[in-house]
Amino acid sequence: MFRPLIFGVLIVACLTSCQESEQAELERLEAALSSAESQGSLNRTSHELSLGLERKLKGLEDRMEKGLEGRELELFKKSAAAWQIYYESEWQFEAESFHGGSIQPMMANSAATRLLAERIKGLEEWDTTGKFKAK
Repeated sequence: MFRPLIFGVLIVACLTSCQESEQAELERLEAALSSAESQGSLNRTSHELSLGLERKLKGLEDRMEKGLEGRELELFKKSAAAWQIYYESEWQFEAESFHGGSIQPMMANSAATRLLAERIKGLEEWDTTGKFKAK
């Protein structure tokens, strides 16, 4: 019952926050999620989505750290560290209500994917000049 909704949220979150070069891989994962025949397959594929967004966020943060200076860099590092703590706590909290169930990994990955997509979107919107955009 919740499967189509969860997939929709995962895919929309990913597709709206990834570059064109990553688009083909996300489309492959979307197809894999839609055609998954087991909970294990759903769990693995949703994990791949969250890992892809983690890599995207890491690249964006690395570019920002190289390009920012002074107080702006200091505050960015502080913000990134605080966000990482929030991220870890939040996805674990959201998945806990499914503790022990076979769907728990997918729910954890769904929460992680949503949080990562929101963070990436926020940083990209902050970068109004496109200075830190992936090339």
